[in-house]
Amino acid sequence: MSINNFIRKKGVFNVLKQLKIAPLNYNSIKKNTNEHFSARTLDFRLKDLIEFKLVKNNIIDQGKLVKYNYSLTNKGIMMLTLFELIEQLTQDDINIDSFPNLFSIKLMENRCSDFNYVWEQLKEIILDKKIIYTLKQNKPNKIIGMDNKGITVQTEKGENLIAIHLIEDAWHYFIREGSLERNDHEKSTYRSSFMLALFSQLPFVEVDKSPPLSLRIKT
Repeated sequence: MSINNFIRKKGVFNVLKQLKIAPLNYNSIKKNTNEHFSARTLDFRLKDLIEFKLVKNNIIDQGKLVKYNYSLTNKGIMMLTLFELIEQLTQDDINIDSFPNLFSIKLMENRCSDFNYVWEQLKEIILDKKIIYTLKQNKPNKIIGMDNKGITVQTEKGENLIAIHLIEDAWHYFIREGSLERNDHEKSTYRSSFMLALFSQLPFVEVDKSPPLSLRIKT
């Protein structure tokens, strides 16, 4: 049995990859992995992954509904990175000599997929920088506060709260597509100019100023 088939049979690779972009509930995972194994097998795989501390789950109370939300742990992100590179290795997309260097690069990319990790990085940056300037027009955005509701920003137009879910949506779009453009308002959500300025502060993000202005993850 090839390494790739072994990974797929165990269900580790599929579940971890499904959880790479954003935490998902059970039904979302099942919908995207049912071609590889049954719901019963998924139950066992999630239980195994939680036991081995590769996946964490939280119970979310939504009125009368209770939902389980699954997400990767730091150990899970490292394991996902390893499996992704093993898959590339078995398909001859990479060679063994480049494995250590590629692992470091891929691990950073996968960590960037975890919004909680990004949010903690932003907290540290905002504590140090009270004003963030937009990238094109250099307009100041004074940070009034940051908490689990979002970031409160003051501009020449007034003060308003940018909800955390909007920031998270923009980040996940950025990671999923590989870039985030200044003028892509519909896809980069509300306050795209501030969103780009905010994300550009992260040490693993670079700005591409050639039209259209956009962000990319450093490689």
